[in-house]
Amino acid sequence: MALIPMLAKAGLGQTEAAIERDRTQLHSSARQWSMGPYRVHELLTPEGDRIREFVGADGLVFAVAWEGPFMPSLQVLLGTQLERARTAARVPGDHSQLHIQQPGLVLHSVGHLRAFQGQAYLPEQVPAGVDVRELR
Repeated sequence: MALIPMLAKAGLGQTEAAIERDRTQLHSSARQWSMGPYRVHELLTPEGDRIREFVGADGLVFAVAWEGPFMPSLQVLLGTQLERARTAARVPGDHSQLHIQQPGLVLHSVGHLRAFQGQAYLPEQVPAGVDVRELR
């Protein structure tokens, strides 16, 4: 996977304040709502990608999810976690999937032209009682 150099200041593991930088970098509109123990910030890009950043009570982004016709910038979404994703291998024989299951990072991404979706989260930061399958 050809990922661009790590220059991001926002994304996974960063503060809620960084989401505004994500919105600006992605030229997106935004809305937010609460879901019990966390808040969801949803960004909609002009290209039609929908990105959700999940923020815990501590004010940190513990998960991100995306779906849409284009693969969003992993540099923006993963922030400081990008280096871990860089070293991960794709699913053997399938260039449309990326799955990472490490103690400090879980990332699942699938897609092809006009249909991408994925999710990344920091397992130790997911609020108690939250099912990661609902983080879409």
